Amino acid sequence: MERDESSWFIYTEDVVFSSKQLLLAAGAAESPVPIPGWTLLGVMSVGAAQVITKVHRVKPGDRGIIIGVNVLSAAIAMELHLAGIDIAAMALPPLHRITTKHARPKEIVEALLHSSYLAPSKLLQIGSKFMTNHLMRSLGSPFT
Repeated sequence: MERDESSWFIYTEDVVFSSKQLLLAAGAAESPVPIPGWTLLGVMSVGAAQVITKVHRVKPGDRGIIIGVNVLSAAIAMELHLAGIDIAAMALPPLHRITTKHARPKEIVEALLHSSYLAPSKLLQIGSKFMTNHLMRSLGSPFT
């Protein structure tokens, strides 16, 4: 990658791209959803809590609540628990126009069940497939 006075040049094996502006996306990113109180002292994203705990080996607190239920937050909740942090609850955010896909229990359960291949044991992987089929039939999903 190079830059002259007005452009960036990105060299690949096959072609050279040029652009006046460049956005680097160098890794994964969280997508926090703003909720009332999210800027208060002691409130942080699950990713920040994970980094503080795993990288810096500092507990961000003795007890916490995770708002937002997905595969990432469930995995981080387990890591925080293993670090001695009491996870009092995992809750869905309040429903409003920004949180629609993050606050509906049906969509959350479907997303988690579709991630069953990530379960830590074969028994959970197999069991969640049965749950997925049962849930989809009971909810009238077009995927069954």
